[in-house]
Amino acid sequence: MARPLRIDRILANLGYASRADAKTLIARHRVRINGVVVDRPEQTAHSDTVTLDQEPLDHPNGILVVAHKPVGLVCSHDEREGPLVFDLVPPRWLLRNPKVVTAGRLDKDSSGLIVITDDYQLVHRLTSPKRHVEKLYEVTVDSAISDELISRFASGELLLNDDPVPCRPAPVTLLGPGRALVTLTEGRNRQLRRMFQACGLHVDTLHRLSFGPWELGDLAEGRWMDVRVPDPHSRPDGKEQSGSSDGPDVYVAGAVVDAGAIVEAGPEPTNEL
Repeated sequence: MARPLRIDRILANLGYASRADAKTLIARHRVRINGVVVDRPEQTAHSDTVTLDQEPLDHPNGILVVAHKPVGLVCSHDEREGPLVFDLVPPRWLLRNPKVVTAGRLDKDSSGLIVITDDYQLVHRLTSPKRHVEKLYEVTVDSAISDELISRFASGELLLNDDPVPCRPAPVTLLGPGRALVTLTEGRNRQLRRMFQACGLHVDTLHRLSFGPWELGDLAEGRWMDVRVPDPHSRPDGKEQSGSSDGPDVYVAGAVVDAGAIVEAGPEPTNEL
């Protein structure tokens, strides 16, 4: 269990106020621990026992969500690169310490499931080349996909331009002449686009359906939902070894609603694709 922290530090870390402004909130008796008014900023507590204006703090124990990224957003904190995937989540999350990041990236022209978290150890676990976490993509290309291409993807011998290390085997399931599902277990820069390019095809659309233990399902474009942290003893591909759990709660602007409901969302490694 995490150690208790000073109240002013909790409020600052969770993006509610600077340390100085947190002292003002405390002086105005707006902060409580287990229902008891806090009168000193140096008082300590666990984040999930603290309320502000009698409301629980947002994600007091950390953030782990999956979002449905639309085409046109970039997985970056640099606004000079264009509209950001972080525009999909509450603005306060961007003031937190540690800052929220994406686990791996999708390029601007790709869509689908993206993981957003402030757990940097989890990011490493999901993106480490040693882990081989599975990611499933739906791809459309500009020509028919041949049996030869499917064999090359599955061979573990396909080479990309300027990269002497062959790609790991990537199973392909045809959905139509120029449409397929592809599973990757690595995340090189724009890898899937480059794999098809190496076989003479151009990727028209690329959509990620799953990442490790999480599936996009019917989560609507531009929306996000909370998910559970994978078990520390899960398989290397990120999937649980056994057992099952209830579906995740879905959040909108910090309010939990039924997981089956359709809700609106609240307003760095290399690109994988």
